[in-house]
Amino acid sequence: MNEKLEQLEQRYQELQAKVADPNILSDMTAYRETMKTLSEIEEVVTKYRELKQVRKSIADAQEMLKGELRELAGPAYPAMAGIGTTALWQPGALIEILGVAVIPDGRLIRSTRT
Repeated sequence: MNEKLEQLEQRYQELQAKVADPNILSDMTAYRETMKTLSEIEEVVTKYRELKQVRKSIADAQEMLKGELRELAGPAYPAMAGIGTTALWQPGALIEILGVAVIPDGRLIRSTRT
């Protein structure tokens, strides 16, 4: 499936280059057909590019988690049990860590219940 999406993205880039060429305006039929094809595949290509970016972000985050953030596992990071995550390199843990990591410690509300 990825191969087909890569081919579609390549075709999209070729069509964009074709539309950018001023000579295409001399053939309005070719211009209309090119624009029609572009509009038909644009949404799929856009979503595929978003998917590639998400995959890259996840891969980058996994690399980050292999280092210092693995030390947060265990009793020092009990929230993982609440989200059903057993390892910091799982996507659920990444979301949880990033959600907490951006809040300065002074702003965290700690429970006083016993």
